[in-house]
Amino acid sequence: LKNANARFKPIGNETTPFSGTFIATLDKNNNRRVITLNVNTTTNNTGLFGCAGSKTAEKTAVIQNIVTKGTVASTKSAVGGLVGKGVGNLTITDCTNRADVSGNLNVGGLVGAYNADIDSAAFTISLANGRYANECQRSNSYPGGSVNVVGDQVDKDGKVGGAVGYLCVANVNGATVNITNADNNGYIGNNDYSNPDGAVKLDRKNIGGVIGYIYVYGDVNKDGDTFATIKVTNCDNHFPIETTYDQLGGICGTVLIQSGVDYGNGYNVTLPDTQNVNITFDNCHNISTTNNTPNITANSYVGGIVGYIRTAHAVKNNVIKIENCTNNAEVKAYNEKVEIFKML
Repeated sequence: LKNANARFKPIGNETTPFSGTFIATLDKNNNRRVITLNVNTTTNNTGLFGCAGSKTAEKTAVIQNIVTKGTVASTKSAVGGLVGKGVGNLTITDCTNRADVSGNLNVGGLVGAYNADIDSAAFTISLANGRYANECQRSNSYPGGSVNVVGDQVDKDGKVGGAVGYLCVANVNGATVNITNADNNGYIGNNDYSNPDGAVKLDRKNIGGVIGYIYVYGDVNKDGDTFATIKVTNCDNHFPIETTYDQLGGICGTVLIQSGVDYGNGYNVTLPDTQNVNITFDNCHNISTTNNTPNITANSYVGGIVGYIRTAHAVKNNVIKIENCTNNAEVKAYNEKVEIFKML
């Protein structure tokens, strides 16, 4: 597989996800396989792989040594340069997106959305040092590497990230997520190659340089078990990001941990807690690669590392850590009444 034109059908779907092993052979100079995409759909789950991951506990889908370029576009949700939607057990190693990626919701440079939909699910993205999850050069001669939203949403939700748009662990136990060395070195927003300092601003919320939105939701029937461990390590953002809405972070836009709520019979009743969730951002940096420091700008809830963190509905025994992280960006809010956290 070298090229995929507009009639290309993404590999795998939600009914039958790609669950095998796709390890591209390096060439004699140890270069990875470059696949040029020209994909434009009106459906969910769009990418080189539409849906990938194993829902069998003993098996893991593996994708390795691929560089995507060209265009991946959809008017719907879950759009990624490599994988539209990941599920279950999925490992992505040394893959980079250089394509222009656009969708209506849940849009990522590598993975549009990931859902840990089995107990003990394991999701891993890792790259060698010096490689990027999402990459472009600030030049007309090397287009690509933008991650953008199209169309509109009533609540202005976006969930857009340089590596992963939406990361969801819901109603399962023992899930582990490890995202390592997944740097963003591309535009979050429309490409504007004539402007070396940034892209056209977004009009959505839940935007991150690496991950747009992390959502952990409890299963009321499994109260007390170890629920999830999520580690984001050595991930940097190198590009400015701007949105006219809220919840923007240099590394992650939003982190939400929430337990189940029963709204039946006109009552709002909190159900047993989401417990033992551990989320760590370690050695992640919002940094500059040019003479101009990246700006992180939003209406409100804006941070150099994470824009917005919330635990809701009586969750307990949960730990969110931000360790060894630095912000080198100018963090700005349109709403002057909103407090800005340059590290958070």
